[in-house]
Amino acid sequence: MSSDGTTDLSANDFGANDWLVEEMYEAWVKDPSSVDASWVPTLETYAQKLADGPVTTVAPVAAESAAFDPNVTGPITTLQPASRTTSAMPAETPIPAEAPGTSRPSDSTDENTVTTLKGMPKALAANMDASLTVPTATSVRTIPAKLMIDNRIVVNNHLRRARGGKVSFTHIIGWAMIRALKSFPSQN
Repeated sequence: MSSDGTTDLSANDFGANDWLVEEMYEAWVKDPSSVDASWVPTLETYAQKLADGPVTTVAPVAAESAAFDPNVTGPITTLQPASRTTSAMPAETPIPAEAPGTSRPSDSTDENTVTTLKGMPKALAANMDASLTVPTATSVRTIPAKLMIDNRIVVNNHLRRARGGKVSFTHIIGWAMIRALKSFPSQN
């Protein structure tokens, strides 16, 4: 139950996936064979919950695409409640355009304002700048791994007969890296 007395079933039941359930429900209402059979019980329950309680959502109106006008002094209502139980949406009324030359030029000082970061945003920005200096590996070398697989099998068979234990690919790669660093210490 939300604070305005309406029940928001989709947000409570499906969380971030409520849009998917709503789309599938709409497709199911139009053509029940258009959705997978495993969804039918869920959609029937969803339809029953919609029929039982008054569910209202906020539907955008044409003013949603209108640009922000700082000269308007009164409140602008851009959203209106729409009931899910109605089948026809109310006709949208067009918003009249302003007459040319009636708008005042906006101050450009807002665009040039610099704000000093503090706290967590400052630390985040510093870490982002520092991360640009971290070297990253961008080259890829393809090597055949068949020999490594075969040698691992041989070593594991010997270990099984002699003392037990197994060797993983991580062991083999680590061993090869240490040998390479001994041969080329400048690469460390």
